[in-house]
Amino acid sequence: ALLMAASQVVVTVDVSPSCSLAFARKEVESEDNDDAVDPYLFDDEYTVACSTGFVLWEGAWCLVQAMREARVPPVAGLRVVELGAGAGLAGMYAAARGAHVLLTDVAPVVEGSLEPNVKRNANTSPAAAAAAAAAA
Repeated sequence: ALLMAASQVVVTVDVSPSCSLAFARKEVESEDNDDAVDPYLFDDEYTVACSTGFVLWEGAWCLVQAMREARVPPVAGLRVVELGAGAGLAGMYAAARGAHVLLTDVAPVVEGSLEPNVKRNANTSPAAAAAAAAAA
């Protein structure tokens, strides 16, 4: 199994007063990161997409904020597929809000980022544990 690089940060996202999710992401702004080498660079399955799957992107944060502020229709009970889920922020937030979510990405990202984040949050809420699944 692949492991995320040592320079990572765990970010917590509140879903409700009684539920929060935790996501590991690559530390991209670290001063120690100047000489860092992507640990997946020489993997057979490596693509440029693999280098982006360990970051929590602004678009995911915007979607979480839209769900939090009810600017989008409620997701509870909906079937959601997140293509290129990366760390899984948007999809797992939707799962914690009651959606049935399938998170997908390329195999190195699933193994190194998505799957560990799903496992990290499996006991966070019954809805998240039941609704989120990781697949390459």
